[in-house]
Amino acid sequence: MQNEYYVSKPSAFMYLVPDSKCEVTDELLFGTSVTFDEESYGGYVYCKTDYGYGGYVDVQALSPKTERGTKFVVTSPFCDFYSFPEYRFAPLVTLPRGSIVEGTEVECPIDRFFGVEFEGKTYFAYEKNIKKLSELSHFDTEEKKRLQIVKTALSYLGTPYRWGGKSTSGIDCSGLCFMSYRLCGLALYRDAVFDRRYVKKIPFEELRPADLIYYNGHITMFIGMNEYIHSSATLGGVKIGSFDEKSPDYYTRLSSDIVCCARNIAFSD
Repeated sequence: MQNEYYVSKPSAFMYLVPDSKCEVTDELLFGTSVTFDEESYGGYVYCKTDYGYGGYVDVQALSPKTERGTKFVVTSPFCDFYSFPEYRFAPLVTLPRGSIVEGTEVECPIDRFFGVEFEGKTYFAYEKNIKKLSELSHFDTEEKKRLQIVKTALSYLGTPYRWGGKSTSGIDCSGLCFMSYRLCGLALYRDAVFDRRYVKKIPFEELRPADLIYYNGHITMFIGMNEYIHSSATLGGVKIGSFDEKSPDYYTRLSSDIVCCARNIAFSD
């Protein structure tokens, strides 16, 4: 029997096998919806995320999903949640960018603060650090959506590389692209693998900002002006690269070993 749960820790790692000493496959941020059966493997359960990724997660990082409400997303690098709309106190919990809080908005008497009730408690946060999920996908034009995806990717510049990571504490190449799209209301496969469910192939010459470039085991995002952004283990984190041989950011392998270029199916040709 499948049960719906959500990640109730600021983040939790997903593993290839039920062992914290094995390879990490993903980082699940607070509020990520998962399903799994009741069978436990030494305290781990095999989960499927709301975006289709699967792996083993510590059951202590999960809670039953019993409440339904408005979904809010943390859009700043991190967001502190307080018991009162007052920043001089220690936060009750700090959630990373991309976390989803599902609850009920409550009236807040103090400007600049936002109130939300979830997990049976009322929390307050700076209103600029959190948005309704429904607001993330509303753009007047495709061009504005593309630019916002690129802007989101650029907001991770300098973030350290972390295999399987999806937060500002550490992020990998596919995590960067996935989060940049997810925070703008679009789906993308969470791996450096071309997947026809989400993207379609295009010629290199047709690349536009927010289009993707796939390599063997790596993915980058084109940001325009002959440049791309990616999270590189070799370079230690999120960097900008260039296809211009005269640029100091030119990297031979990432200019010659391209497997394919792709465009999200939500975009026009």
